[in-house]
Amino acid sequence: MMQKGKIDCPNGFDEQDCFELELSECDSDREYRCLSGHCIPKEFYIDQYRDCLDHSDELFE
Repeated sequence: MMQKGKIDCPNGFDEQDCFELELSECDSDREYRCLSGHCIPKEFYIDQYRDCLDHSDELFE
């Protein structure tokens, strides 16, 4: 699957052009806002997997 925020291809080809996503409104009770602006579920924050396209969910390990 392409552009789902998780890089599956070693070269990141499946996430190409994803930085052009629009800024999302996050539910602050349930979601973490990545520095790039998109939202991920809070349980994905610091879980040893890079879920944010900019990897900001794992910067503070």
